[in-house]
Amino acid sequence: MTKRGFTLFEILLVVSILGIIGMVSVVFSVRLLRSNDLNIAVRHALNNIRIAQTRAQLASGNNPWGVHITSGSMTLFRGNSYVTRDQTQDAVTEFSQRITISGLQEVGFDVISGTPSQSGLITFTHADITQPRHLFVNPLGLTEEVRSGELETVAVEDASLHQGAPSSRQGSTTILEVYPRNVGYNKRAVVLIGLSHVPSSATITRATLYAKQVQTFGTTRTIGVYRITRSWSETETAWNNAASTTMWSTAGGDFVPAPTDTETLTWSGTLQWSSWDVTNDVQAMVSGSTTNNGWLLKDTSEDASEAYWYFSSREGNAPPYLHIVYDI
Repeated sequence: MTKRGFTLFEILLVVSILGIIGMVSVVFSVRLLRSNDLNIAVRHALNNIRIAQTRAQLASGNNPWGVHITSGSMTLFRGNSYVTRDQTQDAVTEFSQRITISGLQEVGFDVISGTPSQSGLITFTHADITQPRHLFVNPLGLTEEVRSGELETVAVEDASLHQGAPSSRQGSTTILEVYPRNVGYNKRAVVLIGLSHVPSSATITRATLYAKQVQTFGTTRTIGVYRITRSWSETETAWNNAASTTMWSTAGGDFVPAPTDTETLTWSGTLQWSSWDVTNDVQAMVSGSTTNNGWLLKDTSEDASEAYWYFSSREGNAPPYLHIVYDI
């Protein structure tokens, strides 16, 4: 039997295939290395920020601690600022020079409280990677990586306002009352939900306020949510008062006259979740163009009906909450 060897064409074909495989492997390896560089920089920054806050809270050296980040390196330092720091205490971490830093580049933490000197986004951008990475330092000092996504956050303060008992404080009850009873006896509710977990540069694509129905007279009513324009205190607010020594400019609450959104509630035999679209309000609150004082819930046609709707407060079994969808 005659033994046949490989033809020149077959040899060239195999060499070409191996070359292509090698090129693909190189490209993949380079991308993996670049991604790893970015991972390392973000991880080191997050760790250093948390170390700085912990040392400040423990009053290590009886001084504030902070982190200064610039392209190529970050410095964990002791002192009120990077410029005035004690340089003998510096701990420097280097990372790829291909990564640039934008946004918040320095954050310090107060002694004992650990409160940050600034809050905001720290953005890491690799010259060869399209998608940047973001760390968010919130006003309380909680630092975490954030991406476009969604979150839910519950009420931090809420209360009912009774027109018939204008000094009565209702901030500790388990229900929020919306009651268009008659002249002099209306009831409204106020709700505040914190937004500190949402970066100020985020684009809000949808924000929905939810409240769980817990009791009703059983007819159809339209309830609006109105953006509150004055700060208030859950334990001190009442129909006449925003806080113990601060009166509402108008009894019953200070709010934008036009509702942010309305929902028509119809009794179906089952107590359900009611919802209102508050996207524009949340965008303005997050960006800082409007102060977050929460929302007031009231019947859009007061003074003429016994058809009340009550909702669970944050002290109840199903607190009001916001569902937020956002992009970074």
